[in-house]
Amino acid sequence: MRRWATGWRVVVLAIGIVIAMLVVFCGSAFLYLRALYAPRHIETMDLIEERTGWFFPPETRIVSAGQDNLGMDFAIWAVLEVPRGKVRDVLLAEGQGEFSHDEGTGAAPDLSHMYRSGYWSFGPEWIPPLPQRFEHYLAVYRGEAKDGPWNVREAIAELGDGNGEMVTVYVFYTTY
Repeated sequence: MRRWATGWRVVVLAIGIVIAMLVVFCGSAFLYLRALYAPRHIETMDLIEERTGWFFPPETRIVSAGQDNLGMDFAIWAVLEVPRGKVRDVLLAEGQGEFSHDEGTGAAPDLSHMYRSGYWSFGPEWIPPLPQRFEHYLAVYRGEAKDGPWNVREAIAELGDGNGEMVTVYVFYTTY
């Protein structure tokens, strides 16, 4: 009787083992990188407040929020409902760095650089798109370089017709 593990069969067995190890290694690496860089839902206000520097009142509700790596940059997209009486106090609280704001009606705000550049569209698919036009808006831009990259914070509050207790605020934060 001939021995099975001789000649070409050994070579085929060795190649099979190497291929199986590569599949396991590449699969594990793919799953690790996907988990590391995949968009994540933001469940609490902590990360949003820490990165943006805007401290929202306890009544604020997260409609949808996520974090992702925008290329090599860290980014946050958030749609919040903020009490109407407190939205101006929160967004107009000046911090360090470049600060500007604008209020208007009709078209999209000229002040929002990241909105105009289309960065909002790079958000995770569960983040609702920004409206093409706002009935009545308050737009705020803050930018600063603090110990490293440039941090950009933008918020657009849809004030609407002045009725209702809550205001929808679209917040975007990125580093570059």
